[in-house]
Amino acid sequence: GGCRAGSAFASRARIHGPPRVSIAAAITTRLVPLRLLPLAQNMRPSLPTRRDCSSGVVAAAVSEAAEEPCACAPLPAVHPALLSREDLEAQVDTTRQRRSGPGGQHRNKVETAIRLHHEPTGVRVIASKRRSLVENRERGFSDLRLKLALEVRSAAATLPRWGGDESVQPPSPSELWKSRLKKGGKLSVSPSHDDFPALLAEALDVIAREGWDVKWAAKAQGLTTSQLIKLVDQAQGALRKVNDERTKAGLRPLKP
Repeated sequence: GGCRAGSAFASRARIHGPPRVSIAAAITTRLVPLRLLPLAQNMRPSLPTRRDCSSGVVAAAVSEAAEEPCACAPLPAVHPALLSREDLEAQVDTTRQRRSGPGGQHRNKVETAIRLHHEPTGVRVIASKRRSLVENRERGFSDLRLKLALEVRSAAATLPRWGGDESVQPPSPSELWKSRLKKGGKLSVSPSHDDFPALLAEALDVIAREGWDVKWAAKAQGLTTSQLIKLVDQAQGALRKVNDERTKAGLRPLKP
């Protein structure tokens, strides 16, 4: 029974070798912090870490199916908040459920609430305030993007710190960021706009890259320090997250 099955599996492994996975598949399966990458490259992890709960930094992927960590560390990991709707949906497990709470005798008879689970990062949201499943789905994906922007950092956050070094050029802002940047170092976007989560994710990545120093992060992105703080403060809990990291780095908390 078990011994023969194990022997057969080992035989197949010797013949065919470890299963191969594409880089694209690896990136969407499991994200791990870059600071753990040297360990992952030198030893076989029993269970790849989904996310660094303390910093939220995610950057490179390790496939659960591969015997060795995949060689995708040099590739930039795209922040999930920047993905197209189609690509984001491909990474999300969707579950319908009944709405809870008051609202009449018919409220709990129809499954109009929706739970979204972003599998690569483990981020979850529930949308149930709307009467329509379609409306809750739209609201759920909007909330998911915002939560991903807050809780997940991409490989961009682990790039070398610029710090105002005039001998080198800081990484260029995204095209979306440039399209929203106005004269005088102002960023034009409403917190309710679909672009807001992507811009917030980019801002937090750059702030993290600069050691949580908003001065150099703002300069690198072409806007004023006050505008960058204003952008972060528009998302509930974002400024608190930045201040928590600044405290760890020995920096003073920012004021709204």
